[in-house]
Amino acid sequence: MKISASTEQKEQKLLLLINMKISTNNNKIFNNYMQIAIDVAKKQNIHLAKKQQEIPVGCLIVEDKTKKILAKSCNKTISKCNPLYHAEIICLHKAMRKLNTNRLTGCSMYVTMEPCCMCSGAIVLSKISNVYIGCLSEKTGCAVSNYNYFHSSVANSKTNVFYPIMEEACKKLIKEFFK
Repeated sequence: MKISASTEQKEQKLLLLINMKISTNNNKIFNNYMQIAIDVAKKQNIHLAKKQQEIPVGCLIVEDKTKKILAKSCNKTISKCNPLYHAEIICLHKAMRKLNTNRLTGCSMYVTMEPCCMCSGAIVLSKISNVYIGCLSEKTGCAVSNYNYFHSSVANSKTNVFYPIMEEACKKLIKEFFK
């Protein structure tokens, strides 16, 4: 029996919410990191976003064992004239350079908006352990909204996805940008 996409998506969202309740017994830590990602996006919004039309997405990568922030970034597709310069891709690059590796096992990503298919693929290839998402991207999201790339048969490793983290604050960034 084939399950409709909308039913499957609802089940994925419910599973993510269940995982969230089970796995995030200390929401304060996750909220603190997401707040830093929000601040990165806000800083970008003030300096770049309205002038250069950069969508205000903030991202950071944390080493789980040490709780040290390895990288943080915002979207720079317009300012760098490169469609690959999403916040997640920049963060992955910075963290891998900092650790001198091509694998980020034992690290977590906090991102204010759900990753697109390009970023989701890069996250899986980097073998990052956890992704914490602020709000969904109904048009381009590939973690919850349109497709769960992280747990699909094409993903060569499994990344834990947690949603929502400070969803209203993350949504507010996007809504203000698109006013």
